[in-house]
Amino acid sequence: MPKIAYINSKYIKFNEAKIHIEDRGLQFADSVYEVVAIYKKNLVDFDFHIKRLKYSLKELLINFKLDKNKLKNIFNKLISLNKINNGIIYLQITRGVQAREHVYNNKLKSNIIIYARHKKFNLPNNEFKSWLLPSGSPEDPPSPKEIYR
Repeated sequence: MPKIAYINSKYIKFNEAKIHIEDRGLQFADSVYEVVAIYKKNLVDFDFHIKRLKYSLKELLINFKLDKNKLKNIFNKLISLNKINNGIIYLQITRGVQAREHVYNNKLKSNIIIYARHKKFNLPNNEFKSWLLPSGSPEDPPSPKEIYR
């Protein structure tokens, strides 16, 4: 189990992490999440996940100012604090807390939840392909058929 999580700008013991019962992420699944793989203490495909996160927040009109560098620092600190070599980072940004109403107030303060956990990957030859590693820049990337077989 993870030891430390990050909730709304604070590092906190995982088993003490709490979100308000009327958070719209809980009440209506009104949130966006991303899961980023950690391989040999490195974030895999971080930039892609951030692009997708920004797009999703924009599409759902969730008011959250995303700072890519700050987020990367938080992720790396959680990897270090939780002593993770291989695993995942789970990030969820909710619209925020409001009395249960279907129509939301567009000025809510979002909640951000991030934690890291160990995970054993079932990888061919126990390795990610070079095009999946953080510094990978493939000349000839694989087709989706090759990735998802």
